[in-house]
Amino acid sequence: MAEEDRRALLNEVSGMGFGSLGGLGVDDHESVKASLDKDGRGVMFRLACQGCGKPLGVVAEWPELVYMSQGIPPGNSWYHSPADGCFMPNLRCGCSTPIQLGVTPDECTKHLRSGIAGGKISSAQVNGLVQQIHGAPQR
Repeated sequence: MAEEDRRALLNEVSGMGFGSLGGLGVDDHESVKASLDKDGRGVMFRLACQGCGKPLGVVAEWPELVYMSQGIPPGNSWYHSPADGCFMPNLRCGCSTPIQLGVTPDECTKHLRSGIAGGKISSAQVNGLVQQIHGAPQR
């Protein structure tokens, strides 16, 4: 974000009180970094615990990403949060704070495309899982 845009945003939210951004919360807003997992299992999300600040890593494996891209929770490892409109890992930090990582179906599709482009999973594997999820006979 350009410095001029950042200042304009800070000016805009400074008069809003202590809402979701809490005034200067824009400066401290947590970011999540996503990258292909080095072991090829899926996508690694790196973030900080919102309770204690400890750095965390959460891997969404390829089959989990396929399920979530179809709008379906993959077993018990991730759940759909209607309030947040996304999937969240069913995990807690060591400090017992739930891990606050939200992933949308569109983001899962984007990560699957990256996995295909990176040679980590094939489009045939993804399509096979999609057909399996929707009960279509595989060819």
